Amino acid sequence: MFMQTSNVEGFYGSCPQSQYLNQQFNKCCAMEKWYSPTKNTCVAQQQGSCPKGQYTNDKYKVCCDKDKYYHSVSKKCVNMK
Repeated sequence: MFMQTSNVEGFYGSCPQSQYLNQQFNKCCAMEKWYSPTKNTCVAQQQGSCPKGQYTNDKYKVCCDKDKYYHSVSKKCVNMK
């Protein structure tokens, strides 16, 4: 078997500054993102991590139902008015 190690070694761990290497998929992503194999790109960390029917409040990193918003004072999801 012929193995190309030079290409892998050259890329492995050689991400631009302020990025990290996702070792499982051998992809560079910005620190605040993670690699999504289904989208074949880096996505916001909280994206896709909420239960179905909910969304992520990016500022506070909290999941809320689609018809609610995150209230920072009460620290819970409340009905939209």
